[in-house]
Amino acid sequence: MKKKYINIIDYGVGNIFSISKSIESLGYNCNFVKKPSDLLKNQKIVLPGVGSFPECKKLLKKKKLDKIIIDETNKGTLLLGVCIGMQLLMDFSFELKKTKGLGLIKGTVEKIKSDKINKVPNTGWRQVNFNNKNFDNKKNYFYFVHSYKVRLKDKKNQTGFIKYGKNVIPTSIKKNNIYGCQFHPEKSGIDGMKFLKGFLDE
Repeated sequence: MKKKYINIIDYGVGNIFSISKSIESLGYNCNFVKKPSDLLKNQKIVLPGVGSFPECKKLLKKKKLDKIIIDETNKGTLLLGVCIGMQLLMDFSFELKKTKGLGLIKGTVEKIKSDKINKVPNTGWRQVNFNNKNFDNKKNYFYFVHSYKVRLKDKKNQTGFIKYGKNVIPTSIKKNNIYGCQFHPEKSGIDGMKFLKGFLDE
C-alpha cells in the first residue's frame, strides 16, 4: 500500500527533524512546506513551533503560510498544532506584545502563573488528564517546555489538561478537524507516539 504524505509546515522554527522522524516511524512520508506551492492539497498538516509567539506568527505571515493553513482547514483538512503551533490556533497572544493568531479556535494565550514550587517555564514530564478513553489518566506522561498557556473561550474544545500550581493548563484541544497539543509528542515516548498515531490515522 502506498504511504500517505503529511504536510509539515517548515517556517524556520520548531524541531522539524524530530517530529518528521516520529511521523515516518509510524508509516507516513513527510512533505516539508516552506512556501505555499509546496503544500499537498487535502493531506493532513502538522504545524510545529518553538520560540516566541510573535516571531512564529511573523515568519508564518512573511512566508505566506498563514493563509494556506486557514484556507485548507476551512476546507476540512486535518491540522495538528504542536506547542506554539497549538497556541497559534488562538485569536490572540499576549506574549511580549498582543499578537493576532490564526483565529481557528476561539481563545487567547497568556503567561503561566508561577509560585515557589511551580516555576516558569513548565519543563518536564507531566501526567495529563484526558477525555480520550485510549489513555489511562493514572499512567500517561508527556513532555512539556512552555511559559505560556492557552485560555479557551469554549471549554468543550479542551480534550486534556494538567494542573500546575494554581494553573489549569489545556494540554490538548480539538474543534472539528483542528487539533492541538501543548506537549511535544515527538519527545514523549510511547504515549507521545500513541497520541501522534491517533491524529495521523484519523
